Amino acid sequence: MSIVYHQSFFAMNTRCNVVLPGMEETNANYIFHSLKDEAVRTESILSRFLPESEISKINRLAFGEPVKISNEVYSILKTCQNYFSISNGAFDVTLYPLIKYWNEKESRHPQISEFRNIVRDTGMGHITLNDDEKSVSFGNENIEIDLGGFGKGYALEKMNRLLNNFAVENAFISFGESSVLTVGSHPAGDCWKVGVNNCLIPGSSHI
Repeated sequence: MSIVYHQSFFAMNTRCNVVLPGMEETNANYIFHSLKDEAVRTESILSRFLPESEISKINRLAFGEPVKISNEVYSILKTCQNYFSISNGAFDVTLYPLIKYWNEKESRHPQISEFRNIVRDTGMGHITLNDDEKSVSFGNENIEIDLGGFGKGYALEKMNRLLNNFAVENAFISFGESSVLTVGSHPAGDCWKVGVNNCLIPGSSHI
């Protein structure tokens, strides 16, 4: 049986498992650390929890004045803006204040007016992206970008490019079991099988 390299690391507040079958350990270890470095780099830019990240800087300053940002983050925000539009607002990276309100509602005895004010002040319609200046500005002080629904998928996309650059034929990467990347086939020769939890029937899944 061929060697199956398996290693994991912690990033983006979860564990990322990497499986690289049929690969010499030294090469697999080098690729693993390259993947880890890319995930950590992505987190350092996109995490709102890290004070020095570009997203944290935007959240602190973008209401007062336009903030010039890197081409990478600008492209990410344009992508998020596009998905906000085509999903009719279902995908929205400004919902953190609303999520926080919802999680704390039992202890705060909230009023319906408070809820309406938060809804009014969220939405990517309150974010302005300037293509010429590569800058971002907020329309009100309550806007806060949270890329929790985007970051892991983006990190996996960057990691997939690394796998392609290394000509990796078979790989499995699971980011906290919520975001999964598969390449090629399972060591047994079949496809990689992934279970998806059925949200309508908790505890059951589809493969």
